[in-house]
Order: sequence, then structure tokens, then C-alpha cells
Amino acid sequence: MTNGQRKIKKMIIVIILLLISSGSYLLLFPNKPETCANGVLDVGEERVDCGGVCAKICPLIMPDVSQIDVNWVEFIQDGENRYDLVAMISNKNPSWGIYSVDYRFVIYDKESNITKTNYESTYIMPKGFLKEEGKKYIIKNNYRFNFEIEKVDIELSEYDWREVRDVLDLAHFNFKIIEIEQEDYGFPEPLLGDFYVFGVATNTAKYNFKRVDINVVLFDKEDRLVGAGKTNHWTLGPDEKREFKIFWKNPIRGDVYYIDYVAQTNIFAADSNLLDDITTGKEYMTTR
Repeated sequence: MTNGQRKIKKMIIVIILLLISSGSYLLLFPNKPETCANGVLDVGEERVDCGGVCAKICPLIMPDVSQIDVNWVEFIQDGENRYDLVAMISNKNPSWGIYSVDYRFVIYDKESNITKTNYESTYIMPKGFLKEEGKKYIIKNNYRFNFEIEKVDIELSEYDWREVRDVLDLAHFNFKIIEIEQEDYGFPEPLLGDFYVFGVATNTAKYNFKRVDINVVLFDKEDRLVGAGKTNHWTLGPDEKREFKIFWKNPIRGDVYYIDYVAQTNIFAADSNLLDDITTGKEYMTTR
């Protein structure tokens, strides 16, 4: 067989392989007009008649506010004319979270007069994302009123939704990226306060986080709220551990039976949370 014949044979083999591959692809992923406009989710389409093998790009489906639940809103008296306001929010959406949402507490006195706090903002992760499952505590400590509170509620507005798949490569974020270890609580020396909570926040992810928010909520045996506190760490690197302490100056109004620790970072704020370099911080101690 001459060199020319060998080249022709190789070309024929390549052409046959290409035809087989093309036929297999078309068989598995048909891109005929009738499959991309038949109102049916066919093989190879991202959604009905769009995405994947279809030329039509799927429109962005934004979640709505009905997927955000205000599970409860409570208040705790923390000294004379001072209150802690606490809300527990949850997100039912599995892949969309909230980069930023505005909130304010609405306070009612015994005559149903209404007072509202100033607007602040927070973030909420998707349901099932990490291990918090979309849970978010919102805590406002030491808020002073000149009247006795009867009821408290919360208003949410200006939702800025973000989809998880649009934020870098977050496949490894399916586990809890910030663990709380060495949990402890008790009664310190009188000069430091009446009660304290201690823990060690550990970054188990491969990224450096600019800010980690730690919320601690105290319950009694009947699951009634008896205390709430918060602190944060600025900069927490991969595998880095950082201690935190939260002190209560005034007596806890009930017996502490269970403590819920929630440590989170806003992964949607990629420009400010996922840093190339960090500075080493010191342990944090917060007095409420």
C-alpha cells in the first residue's frame, strides 16, 4: 500500500467516525424545530423548548418573596427600657439566595401604637445550601424604648436575589463551610457579666472570607427565647480557627437549655468576601 493510499484510508476512517459521532449526538440530542417548539421538555433541553440544544436562551426565572418565611419574631427585655429584638427567617428556594434585603422591626406598645426601627440590610442563603438550610437569624441588641413592648414584627423589602450557579465554582460549598467547635457557656466573674457563650469558628472551605457573622440564640426547655447575641470575625482564612465570646451584662430571663450557633458569610458578595490575601485577626469578645 502506497503512502497516498494510506492517507486516503485514514481520511475515510476519520470521516466514518465523525459521521457516527454526529449521528449519535443527533439521536440523543435532537435539535429539530419541532422538538424546540413543541411545548415538551425533550432530551437535551434545559427547560421546555429552550436552553441546551435549542437556540432559544431560557429566560431568567426570578424567585418571589413568597419563598421567604418569617418563622417568628420575638423580643426579650434586657435591662430597664432596653430590649433585644430577634427574628428567624428561612428561604424555601433551593438554588437562589439573597445578596441583600432591607429590614426593620415594627414595635407595638400596649395601646397598639407603632414604632419602627431604621432600615438595615442582611443576606439569606438558599434552602439546603450548606447546613443552615436557608435559616437566618436577625438580631438587634440593646434597643431602647420609653414604653413597654407588647408585640414585635419585622418588615422585609428590596430583595436582591442571586443564583448560586452564577457565583464562582461553589460545588464544594455543599457542606458547612464554617463550623462552630468547642461550644461552651456559663457564668463568668461578676465584673465580666452575668452569662457568657464561647466557641471556636473554623473555616473549612478553600476560600478566605472577609467577614463571618456569628449569631447565638438561647432557648429554655419549652423552646422559648431567653437570650440572643451576635459578633463577627473580620477575615477568616482556610482552616483558620478563631475564638469568640459573647457576654450578657444583665441576667438571662430564664434557664438556658439549648443554644443555637449559626455562623455564616455572604458568599454572593464575592468581591468583598473571597479575598486573595487576608490579615491575621485576633479573637473577638463581644459584650452585649
